Amino acid sequence: MKKLFLFLFILQAYGADYSTIRDELLLADDQAHGVTRLNQVSGNKDFRQLVDGKIWFLSYGTELYAYASESVDDTSWGCAWRAIQTTLTAYLRGVPTFKELYETYGGRPFMQEQLDELYPEYKDQQWLAPHETWNMWSDPVIGKMILHSLGIPSTLVSLNGIAPSKSPKVTDVTIDYKTFRRLVLQHFRKGGSPVMIDNSSYAMNILGAGKWGNHLYLLIGDPHLNFERDANPLNGLYVVELDRDGALVELVYPMIKNHFDPESYRAFNTFGNQNWNLLFAE
Repeated sequence: MKKLFLFLFILQAYGADYSTIRDELLLADDQAHGVTRLNQVSGNKDFRQLVDGKIWFLSYGTELYAYASESVDDTSWGCAWRAIQTTLTAYLRGVPTFKELYETYGGRPFMQEQLDELYPEYKDQQWLAPHETWNMWSDPVIGKMILHSLGIPSTLVSLNGIAPSKSPKVTDVTIDYKTFRRLVLQHFRKGGSPVMIDNSSYAMNILGAGKWGNHLYLLIGDPHLNFERDANPLNGLYVVELDRDGALVELVYPMIKNHFDPESYRAFNTFGNQNWNLLFAE
C-alpha cells in the first residue's frame, strides 16, 4: 500500500507536464489487466507439462502484461513498458496502467532527477527521454528509476556489456554468461521477482529458472503477442534451454500461434553471446 501511495504522489508531481499517449494508439476495447497470472495457471495441465522437470523456481505472484491491452495499441514499440508492468506485479496490488507509466515516468525531468541520484557519472552523455522520441520506447534503465522512485531496491546488470539504448549508458555491474547462470538461479531460488531483460530490440521477462547439468532452463514471459489472439492462459509463456555457453538447445512454446514477432524468441538462439541489459529487483 505504501508503494501505491508513492506512485500516486509521483504521478501528481510529474504527470501533468509530460506527453500523453497519442490518440491514434488509444483503443475502444479495454483489457484491464495482463494476459495471465502464474498462480492461477500453475495447476493447468499444459503449464505443468511445460515446466515440470525444467523450471525449479517460479515467481508465482506474477501477472504477464502484453501488447494491445489496457486500451493502448503498443504493438512493435511498447514491450519494455509491458516488461516493467510485469515486474511491478510482484510488488504492487494495483499496477499502474501502461498510460500512467508512460505519462508519469517517460519525461526528462523525472529521469534527470533519478539519474542525478543513482548515476551522477551520466552527465557527460547525450541521451533522450521517451517523451522526446516518436516511438516512445523504454528500457531497463527506466525500469530501474521507476523501482527506485517507489522504494524498491534493484540491480541493473549488463550481460557481456551494455546493450545500446537512448537512455544513458549506465549499469551497476557487468557479468559474463557463467555468472548470469549462477545469479539467475540464486535469484529465483530465493523467491525472486520477474527479471526484466532487453537486448535493445526486444524486452521481456524471466519468470523462473532451473538447471540440469550444465544446461540452464528459463521460463520466459514475452509481451510480443498478436493484437488478435485468443485467451489461452499460456499466451506468451515459453521455456528456453541454453547450453553451458548460452546457446539455444531447445525452445518450447505451446501458444506460438498467438505470437506477433518471432525475432523476440529467436534472440535466445545466441543469448550468451549478446549484450543484454537486465533488471533484478530485490
